[in-house]
Amino acid sequence: MRNVDTLPSLLEELAHRRARSDKDLLTACETTLIALQRQVRERGRLLADIFNSEGVELAPDLFARVDRTLMLGSDTAPLVLRAGDTSSPQAPSGTTQPQGPRMHKWIPTTNLMQLRRFGKLIEELGELDAAMKLPSLSDKVWTEVADVLAQLDETVVGLRLASGSVTPTASASPAELIPQLSSIAARCIIQGIDEVDPGTGLTNRVRLENGIASLYRSLNAYIDARMPERSDDIAARRLTKRAQMQAWEALFAQDGSEAVV
Repeated sequence: MRNVDTLPSLLEELAHRRARSDKDLLTACETTLIALQRQVRERGRLLADIFNSEGVELAPDLFARVDRTLMLGSDTAPLVLRAGDTSSPQAPSGTTQPQGPRMHKWIPTTNLMQLRRFGKLIEELGELDAAMKLPSLSDKVWTEVADVLAQLDETVVGLRLASGSVTPTASASPAELIPQLSSIAARCIIQGIDEVDPGTGLTNRVRLENGIASLYRSLNAYIDARMPERSDDIAARRLTKRAQMQAWEALFAQDGSEAVV
């Protein structure tokens, strides 16, 4: 079985060659998508364990809906966010759709891809945290800082978050912010991004915006304190990384899909 990481290159090959009838290539893509589907479900169950430990019960058919979202696309099977709403979504024109619990979209764009985008941000944070623990300040540290900032920029744009007028919490290291941001993002997925958190009285969107603002502040303070001489290099790599991500997504937007790099 091909590794999930090979999917972008396979899809890119499809896009360039327009080889829609290439059975071997299409089969390879299908096999990789199945592997990705399994990976999403496994990670989803880890999230479910976290929520169950906090007394939050997930819809029993959550993972079946995630499967449909992955295989059919968000327009035909949007990702469920909370249980208890029994109203039904409208079926696309000219089609019929079975009755069932309504599936709330997290944001107006593709839920699953935005989820993967945020997952990539958390992954970058983990790599940065590991680099910060190196005995000396190597090139890996500043490049990871730049990559995280680029992922942050694209996350704010992709999730339609406010870029200003937010209230950063106390400064924290990436290691401390990773579980905080992961928890907030998970609540956005399950409850809805504009649901009010009863513990804070804030919407999940505001909590996510504040958490990201804290990360921006933490990274900028780290640059100023530890590597001011690298600020220009970081800014240049940050712009380059964003341009690469946007170009990659534009390639797949031609087919109505979206990629996360």
